[in-house]
Amino acid sequence: MFTKIAAKKIVAWLTQSGQLTEDDRVVYEFGLDKLFSSLVNFTFATLLGLLFGIFWQTVVFYTVYIMLRVYAGGYHAEKPLTCFFASIGVLIPCLTVIRFYQVWMTPLMFWSLLMVSVVVLVILAPVEHKNKRLDALEKTIYRWRMLRNLAIAVMGATALMLLSLDSFSIASLCGIMLSAVTAGLGKAKWTGKVFR
Repeated sequence: MFTKIAAKKIVAWLTQSGQLTEDDRVVYEFGLDKLFSSLVNFTFATLLGLLFGIFWQTVVFYTVYIMLRVYAGGYHAEKPLTCFFASIGVLIPCLTVIRFYQVWMTPLMFWSLLMVSVVVLVILAPVEHKNKRLDALEKTIYRWRMLRNLAIAVMGATALMLLSLDSFSIASLCGIMLSAVTAGLGKAKWTGKVFR
């Protein structure tokens, strides 16, 4: 993807100008590639949010999703381009759900989906990937950070619901649900079973 090319060019320039050593090159290329990929995905998501007329709700959704996804782990596509198109394939239904929440959302549905998503994340996370194995200490750190972020997301979704900011509450819920779904898919792909 072009993010990897851009990262390589920037790191090559920084190395040639003496600001980085050759030893640091791989680490900086990886970091910049991830940063650029995240920025591209966020920009694309917010542009779609603008088209759907839910820009700020999209920002809430994406923020909640990323703050959980980073520590919960889950499904990863094998290729960056596949990942990008899979993200679009997931993003459009999520934004549709947020945009038209009045059609399906009831208090019972909201609390049920929230509870199921929380339980799935608490049971499964963090989910490893074959390219990102976690040792015991990393698993403990990732788990506690995910639980902290999950508590923040749940309190935020609850507060937004109580304040009658329903579309923002649903956006938070969708971020939590998507994190739970990707954790489940990642666990199934990695181990062959979801609950093991």
